[in-house]
Amino acid sequence: MIVEALLVAGVVAGLTWSARAASRTEQKRWRALAGQLHLTYEAGSGTHQAYGELRGFPVRIKGTTGKGASVVVTVSGHLDPTLKLTHQGAWTAIKKLFGGEEVVVGDAHFDDDVEAHGPEVTLLAMLNLETRDRLRALIESGVSLEGGTLRFERSGQLRDSYVGGRLTSQALIALVKDMVWVMTRFRSVRDHVPRALAENAIEDGEPDVRRRNLNALAQRYRNHPETERAAQALLVDADPALRVQAAILLPGAVSEKVLRDVVNTSFVPEVRLAAFNHLEKILDAARFVALTRSLLDTDEPIVRQAAVLALGRLKDAASLERIAELGRSEPLAEACATALGLMRDARAQPALLGTLANGSLRAQVAAANALAEVGTIEAVAPLLALAGGLLTIGPLKEASRTAVRAIQSRLGDAEAGRLSLSETDLAHGAVSVVPKTEGTK
Repeated sequence: MIVEALLVAGVVAGLTWSARAASRTEQKRWRALAGQLHLTYEAGSGTHQAYGELRGFPVRIKGTTGKGASVVVTVSGHLDPTLKLTHQGAWTAIKKLFGGEEVVVGDAHFDDDVEAHGPEVTLLAMLNLETRDRLRALIESGVSLEGGTLRFERSGQLRDSYVGGRLTSQALIALVKDMVWVMTRFRSVRDHVPRALAENAIEDGEPDVRRRNLNALAQRYRNHPETERAAQALLVDADPALRVQAAILLPGAVSEKVLRDVVNTSFVPEVRLAAFNHLEKILDAARFVALTRSLLDTDEPIVRQAAVLALGRLKDAASLERIAELGRSEPLAEACATALGLMRDARAQPALLGTLANGSLRAQVAAANALAEVGTIEAVAPLLALAGGLLTIGPLKEASRTAVRAIQSRLGDAEAGRLSLSETDLAHGAVSVVPKTEGTK
């Protein structure tokens, strides 16, 4: 019995000594960590804390031991409490359905990994390339920003060396420094948002990030010197969309050359169209008409269509025959018919009647609408045939009826006397055209 008692006592003493040694090792580890970060160390019952300020930000690192051990780090800052940055989880897409619009920065890697909420302009300004890279790595490690505080939590105790995914002192020190770096960046941008947006628009390596930052400047700080600085720098950007976006923000004389170059050389139809549309706003009529006529022969349908419609709005009679010619085939038949109607020139009637007879449904409707503006009595019969046709599609039937009524109301006294029709006529496609009598002009 005595031997057994001595053995038990020895085991207990050994375990106690081992626990105390482990505790001393743990305290030494935490004290060293606090010292390297210039924080105050404090030990408690089963807890270790290192706290203080780094670069003016309150930092607290707390570790618990025993069952359920964990390490928690918080770095607090005077940030907008609505800012929220977390890891994109499986529930993100579902949450979007129930509100809380997510901010898209324009960096695919960052946007795929990080869920961002808060004032869009503020986030765009804060998240330059280096910040995105550091923040993305932090969030992948388990850091999140919410309520103005960066927070990290990891289960397990702090270790001196990497074993099985456990957190080491050196890794934790590096993580805390990065958290403070991010907070410092956020604080520095907070009072200089226009400058940060301009720097991102000019310097970021992602074109979509540059576009979004420039757009934020245009919408929020339209007349700010930083907006002009960014726009001037981006006039020579490799991305034609950014060149157009920048040119639109600058006076006409400055931007005209850039916009003309994009209209004539860009391979992106939507970008060419944006440049063309802005040139219509800043050029005088003569110069814009000359530019637009030259685009009738471009090989890009979207741009050519815009040119056709612009010449129609401008009632450029010199382009009528060319537009009529282009309207003989798709995909420009609809736009050409619309433009010819806008010109309100009766010379367009033969071309419009050709489209009415042979065009697609959309082109036929456009031709009928145009004939309502320029059609003469000779257009009534084919319009009535469509208005009363059993196989005529609804929109075309209605457009044809409207065109007949418009022609009827527009006819002078002499011509009106030759046309006799009623609602019954419109419904059945019947018309009575009285022959010209002697003395009728």
